[in-house]
This record gives sequence, C-alpha cells and structure tokens, in this order.
Amino acid sequence: MLIGSVRVLPFSSNVEDEDKEFKINWRRVATTSLFGFGFVGPVGHFWYEGLDRFIRLRLQLRPNSFRFVTTKVAVDGMLFGPLDLLVFFTYMGFSTGKSAARVKEDVKRDFLPALVLEGGVWPLVQVVNFRYVPVRYQLLYVNFFCLLDSCFLSWIEQQEDAPWKQWFKSFLPLKEQEGQVDYSSYARSDSNRSTDSEPSMVTNVPPSSINDDNVVGDFVPSHRLKIQGKTSNWLKHKSTKRMMRRCVWFPGPVIVGAGPSGLAVAACLKEKGLPSLVLERCNCIASLWQLKTYDRLRLHLPKKFCELPFMSFPQDFPAYPSKQQFVQYLEAYANKFDIRPVFNATVVSAEYDRSIGFWRLRLKDDRNDEYVCRWLIVATGENAEEIFPEIEGMEEFGGTILHSSRYTKGDGFRGKKVLVVGCGNSGMELSLDLCNHNAIPSLVVRDTVHILPQDMLGKSTFGLSMWLLKWLPISLVDSLLLVVSRLIIGDTAKFGIERPKMGPLQLKNLSGKTPVLDVGTLEKIKSGNIKVCPGIQRVRHLSVEFVNGNTENFDAIILATGYKSNVPSWLKEKGMFSEKDGVPIRAFPNGWKGENGLYAVGFTKRGIMGASMDAKRIAQHIEICWKSEAKQLSAALISAASLKL
Repeated sequence: MLIGSVRVLPFSSNVEDEDKEFKINWRRVATTSLFGFGFVGPVGHFWYEGLDRFIRLRLQLRPNSFRFVTTKVAVDGMLFGPLDLLVFFTYMGFSTGKSAARVKEDVKRDFLPALVLEGGVWPLVQVVNFRYVPVRYQLLYVNFFCLLDSCFLSWIEQQEDAPWKQWFKSFLPLKEQEGQVDYSSYARSDSNRSTDSEPSMVTNVPPSSINDDNVVGDFVPSHRLKIQGKTSNWLKHKSTKRMMRRCVWFPGPVIVGAGPSGLAVAACLKEKGLPSLVLERCNCIASLWQLKTYDRLRLHLPKKFCELPFMSFPQDFPAYPSKQQFVQYLEAYANKFDIRPVFNATVVSAEYDRSIGFWRLRLKDDRNDEYVCRWLIVATGENAEEIFPEIEGMEEFGGTILHSSRYTKGDGFRGKKVLVVGCGNSGMELSLDLCNHNAIPSLVVRDTVHILPQDMLGKSTFGLSMWLLKWLPISLVDSLLLVVSRLIIGDTAKFGIERPKMGPLQLKNLSGKTPVLDVGTLEKIKSGNIKVCPGIQRVRHLSVEFVNGNTENFDAIILATGYKSNVPSWLKEKGMFSEKDGVPIRAFPNGWKGENGLYAVGFTKRGIMGASMDAKRIAQHIEICWKSEAKQLSAALISAASLKL
C-alpha cells in the first residue's frame, strides 16, 4: 500500500518547481490500507468463491475451459471491477473530509478514465488468474496486482481535472439537474430550440463545471479545477459578497455569434467531426436579418455567391432571394447540420487565461455564467452595432429620428418629408421604398460613391466582374465596368453623385467600401421624386441646414449610416482586432487567425463568400490542433497504462 500513497503529480504543463518532488503521505497509507482490509479482502474472498461455484454449478461449465475462463473474466469485469472503482473513489473522497456533492462530482470525473484504462489490463491479469490459479489462492494473486492498482488509482485521483480526463468525459451524454446542463436532447425540432442561456441543445458533448471550496461564493454545479492543488487565480473573487457563478467547460471551440458566419464555421467543424458551442445574444439565428432589416430587402448579389459551405439555395428561389427566403435558407442550414445555438447569451467579457491555457467567457444573464474553452471563434461580424453619427442640433429636431435598423417599410411616412442620411445600398433602397409609399424623400450624399447597375450585359454585375477578373487585371475590369455603367445609367455626377477616382473593385479591395448596386433608385432621382442633398451642417427644429447654406423642413430623419463591430467592447485580448473599428488588423486573407486559439470569421469585407472561405480555414486549422492534442492524449494514456503495469 506504500506505493499507492505516493502523491502523483497532475498531468499539467503548469507545474511549479516546489511541487515536483514526490512525498509519502502516511495518512494516505493508512487510509488506503483500510480499504484493502475492509473491502477488497473480505468482499473479494466471497466474490471469487461464489463466482466459481455459480459458473461451475449453475452454468455447468467445465473448469479451466475456454468458456469457463472467458465467462469468469467477463462477469468479474462487468460487476466487481466497476463496483470496486466506485467504492474506492467514494471511500477516498469521504475519508479526506469532502462533502457528498464533492465526492459525487469526483467519482463522475474519475470513474470513466479509470474504468477504460483498467479495462485494458485487468482482463489479462484475470485470464491467468482464473485459468491457472486455484480458487483459494486467487485473491492472494490479485492482491499482488492490487498494490500496483492502488498506485494507479491514487494517480488517477490526484490528476483531478487534467485535460486528458476531459476527453473521456466528452463521450458521456449526461443530464444535469438543478442548474446544470442537459446535453442529451441534441436533435430537437427547430420549434423547440432553447431561448435562454442553457447550452442544452448545442452538442452531445457535455461540459464539465468548475468549483472550488476556497472561492468566496457558491459555484454550481461543483467540479473542481485546480493547478497543482492551488486555486487558479481566475476562480478567485475580489469581492467578499456572496455571488452565484456557474463555470462551464466545453471541450471544443466556442463560437460567439449565430449569424451566417457563425453557422458556416459551426457546419465546417461539424463536417470534420468536431463539436462546437454557439452563443447568440438574441433569441434567433441571423438576428440582423430577422430583427434589423426592412421588409423589401433582397440579397444584392446572386444567390450562388451567397451560399454557405456544403449547401446550395433551393432551385425554386429567385436569383436574388428576399430576406424571408434567406432566413428560411439559414434555418434549413442550421437544421441540416444540427446547429443548436444558446440563445439570449450575451458575452460581456472574453479573456485568455495564460495560467490554465484556456479562454474565459463571461455572460450577461441572471446567473453570471462563465464558459471555459480551448478555442474561441469571434463571429459577431462587422455589423454588430448601429452607427449613430454626431450631428450638431439633433436633440433640437423634435420629429422622428430613427436608425435604418428600426425601419421596416414606408407606409408610416406617407405624405411626409423624410431625410435619409447615407447613400449606401441601404440608404438608396430605403429612399426608393419611401418613394413607393408616397413619402417625399431626400437623400444626403456627402461623399463620392460608385453606383453600378445590378445587372449588365445579361449577367449580374458581380458575376461578370468575377468572371473578368479571371482573365484581366483589376484596373482594366474597373475601366470596363465604368464604361458599361455610364452607357446604362448615365453620368451620376449630373444628379449630385460624384464617383471616386479609384475604380469600384480596387476601392472595395483596399478599403472595403462597397459600390451601390442600383435596384431602381437612380430612376427616381432622375425623375425628381428623390432629391439629392449635400452634407448636413446642423439640425434645427423640424429643419436641416446643409453645408451649401440651404435649409429645408423635414418631418423625419432616417439614419442609414450603417453598422460597426463591437468586438473591442468585450474581447480583452489585444493584437488581433483594431481598437478603432473592431476588425482584424491583418487584411484578408490573413485576418482569420490570432494567438492562443483565437479566430475571426465574417470580418473580410467580402460578404458571405469571404466568411465561408475563412470558416473552412478555421475548421481545418482547429482539426490539426485537435489531432495534435489527441496524440498528446494518447501518449498520456500510454504513460498511465505503463504505471499500471
């Protein structure tokens, strides 16, 4: 029993020098010895004799025959082996003064790894035992190996939450009650998706929860994470106020954002057999499309350029699907790949903890949950928050002021003078929608902008551009596009819309500024139904003064000023994302990967095509990391088995 009392160090890279020495714990020697005298000895004596009589007399198998030996080995492995492990871990837990809840969590943590590893050794030991050793000496024979087994089980227990143990737990479809997580109902219908922050329908891989007795406050459920017996710093509260926090460990990547980009990378990971957890701040997927877009919105690019990986649009969808059809496509995509986001889960803080080598994600909810993961994928995109421009006198206006994210259709503005600020695709299309609903829109065009027809020469402008770029340099393609555009829509400068000096594709490639694809707005401008105005000087009561000195009255102002990334507000790691605009510092195609398992998808300024490309890269890279860590795990298991032998 002395061997089993040696304190084996946990399998961790965070080992401090003073903890590396081996020490004999004499109290543990006595405790382990009592287990042998009180359980293994008496129970094993009656078990081996009873098992031998049962197989000889009841099953009537010939002693020492092949069926006799294999039956004894199988029954012993299925009954006595698991019972012995269960009693050992329970006894050792209570003997060290742990609570019943702590003992329960420790048993759940240690039982499966021990059972699997011992399952490869004990059958061989018992084959020799039941074939060649007389019944009255079988317990004595087994006790010799129990000395080594005590050392091994002690090592298992001392490993606590070592990473290789979590790999075993990832195969358990556990149902956790009272604040814990249910992962058994992975495949549910879309109508039954979770609408709270419980990851109950994300994957069939259960998380491990983290707890420590030394932390001020209550953590539920209890599952300890210690580094060399020391409470890790990230579990310590700075406040003495009691507070509830649940820490959930997830074995695969955690994806923040359930828009098209988040769904794409989750599907790519799924195709490679890797689990993922998607956190979404709203109560639905693609919340920007479902909750913050106008009714008449359609894809500005043909559907073949807006497909997510591994799934095409339905054949009966038009070339430019409506927003409702696009949402249907995304819902079908999530169902096909069984992607079950955790809804109403707003990440307020994400930080890499170097002391443990994992990411910590804090959620904004009633329980103040914290998720712990090895890989973090930022999929919140470039359009996470509305941009509200600072215009002098806005508080004096007195009329309706709203962002385009709150605009649905123009029937509420019938007969009213409306000023649309911003001449991107949204501003141009909102002006058209207002005009079609008998409003009187004016459009602020402050900067230069490229306006191209949506289709030219019988093809989509985007598709034609992509085809030409295969054969011609980008500058020549730009020149051709501008010549054809002028022939189709005329000189936009005549209507107050100046073109940039740089061509549309070069401008998009360098700055991400997207050209406007005209869907009918320009005709309304030419006819005078939509008035083009210069930049705003200041706003007054129900009127706006422009930079050219003119002042006009308006009933409403709609801000089609776009969106921005919100990553700097919650991601605490510096170096990958710009503090200024919240997009990756490295330009496409190199902005998808950061340090310490941090990734970004949906920040390419190239729409869904760019997001799909990054999603595939990310999944491929994580697969390589996953396999590499699996090899390390295999090495750890071999090392553990060698200790057993």
